[in-house]
Amino acid sequence: MEERKKIYVNGGIVIKTPFFCHGNVECPCITPPERSEKMECDDEVEGQPSIVVTEEKAPSIFNEYYAKTFFSTRYCWADFLRNDFEHDYKDYQSRIEDIKEMLELLEFASERQKKILLRLAYGNVLTAFDSYVGDTILSKITHSKKSFKAYEKECVKNKDLYVRLQKMWNENAMDSAEQEVIDKVLTTSYCNMKNVSKAYGAVFEITIEDEGNKMAGYFQKRHLVFHRNGKKKDGTYILTSSEEEINELIETVNAFVKQINDKISAAL
Repeated sequence: MEERKKIYVNGGIVIKTPFFCHGNVECPCITPPERSEKMECDDEVEGQPSIVVTEEKAPSIFNEYYAKTFFSTRYCWADFLRNDFEHDYKDYQSRIEDIKEMLELLEFASERQKKILLRLAYGNVLTAFDSYVGDTILSKITHSKKSFKAYEKECVKNKDLYVRLQKMWNENAMDSAEQEVIDKVLTTSYCNMKNVSKAYGAVFEITIEDEGNKMAGYFQKRHLVFHRNGKKKDGTYILTSSEEEINELIETVNAFVKQINDKISAAL
């Protein structure tokens, strides 16, 4: 377990965002804890000195906080801040089961409807994978400063952001820098083997293998499904009116996700 810095807020703490997780909060705390650093308030709530935490302006999520007077929030943490790797894996499996249930409609569909359902299923399988990767990255970096730093260094590489992060960690500055790294995870496409390999290598120090470049091939087809309605250059569709391709896709992606999940478990 990584040691968290203790921050003594000389007033109250008000949290106005679901995207701020904190290791621990104690209040009222009249006397600063041993080995704590003091943070002065820059705002007031009902006449009481306080810090107001928002998505745009927040202290680091990797600290413990001790409030001299009060602590207030109306928010539960966002799902990705509360979930663990087991939940991420089960959530992926649930999405796949939903897709399989949708495929049962093929029995009653016309040929035209089958093509539409197959394109939807194809895209959704890979979207489920994309979400799984992002979820596992967030589950790790929001609870490990070391992993957060590794992701920022390898996958963000923004000098200005790096400087702002250092001020948050070393000077207890309030900023949106950590949230911007989280946003980077959320907006990155992981239907791309380079992004998958780089992120998992940085955060978990594991190597992900794409045997026979199968996943890379599926990612390319996904691009056609989402951006060209499933049509190839010659005007023909990349999917036939059969469940075989989708079942093969599901089998391959399931095995790939299991590889990732097993390697994450071994790395913890």
